[in-house]
Amino acid sequence: GAHAGIGDHERFAQADALAFAAQHRDDAGVEVNLRQVLDVCHAASILNAVMTPPTHLLTPAMSGVLDRIERARRPPFHAMTPAQARAAYAAGAEVLEPPRAALPRVEDITVAAMPARLYASSYDELPTLLYLHGGGFVVGGLETHDSLCRQFALRSSGAVIALDYRLAPEHRFPSAQDDAWAALQWLAEHGHRLGIDTQRLAVGGDSAGGTLAAVAAIHARDHGLRLALQLLITPGTAALAAHASRHLFANGFLLDDATI
Repeated sequence: GAHAGIGDHERFAQADALAFAAQHRDDAGVEVNLRQVLDVCHAASILNAVMTPPTHLLTPAMSGVLDRIERARRPPFHAMTPAQARAAYAAGAEVLEPPRAALPRVEDITVAAMPARLYASSYDELPTLLYLHGGGFVVGGLETHDSLCRQFALRSSGAVIALDYRLAPEHRFPSAQDDAWAALQWLAEHGHRLGIDTQRLAVGGDSAGGTLAAVAAIHARDHGLRLALQLLITPGTAALAAHASRHLFANGFLLDDATI
C-alpha cells in the first residue's frame, strides 16, 4: 500500500542508524540499500527488531548501574504527573553524585526576581557561571543540582549561580527561556551587587538546561553581551531526532525515547 515517503537526505540519516546498529551488533561493516528505508518509523522498527540495547558499549560499572535501575522497575517519568515526576527525580538526583562539598560561600539569592543559589570558592570578585539545570523543562531545581554546582565552583575556583527557572507544564514555552535570558542580562547589569566579576560571565547547563544556555548565548551574541564561556553538557540542539545515535540508544540507557 501507499506510504509517506521521505527525501534522500533523510533516508541517509535513517540508513546510517541501521548501519551503525549492525556494526555494533556484529562488529562488522554492512551495506544498506537506502531505498529500502521507507520512513523514520520504518527505520526505528527495523532497529528494534534486529538488536537489543548495545550495553556492551558501556564500562562494566555503568552497565551494572543500569542493570540495578532496571531491576527496580520504577515507572517512567512520562507515566507520572508532573508533581510525581519532580518528587521521583529529586529523590534520586544525587545518588551517584559526590557528597556536597563545603564551600566558603553558599547563599540563596534572588536574580531578576527569581530564586537562585550562589556558590563561590572565596569572597573575591570571581568569574561567574550562570547554570541552568536539566530535567526536560519539567523537573529539576536547585536541590537536584546542588552537588554538581558545588563541584563546578570548587574545581574552577570561580563562582556559580544556579537559577530556579519556571517549569512546564505550568509555565509553557518560552517561559524557561525568557527566565534564562533575563537572569543573564541581570547579572551583566547588576551582578556587582553580589560581588562577582561581571566582565567574566559564562552560561551553561545540562540537557534541557544546555538548550536554554545555548539559546541564551545566542541572545547574548545578538545583543552585544560579551560572554567569556559557554558550557553545554549533553544539550538538545537539534530540531529533529534523526541522528543514528538517537535510534541506537533509544532504549535501555536510562533516558528512553518515550520519556524524551
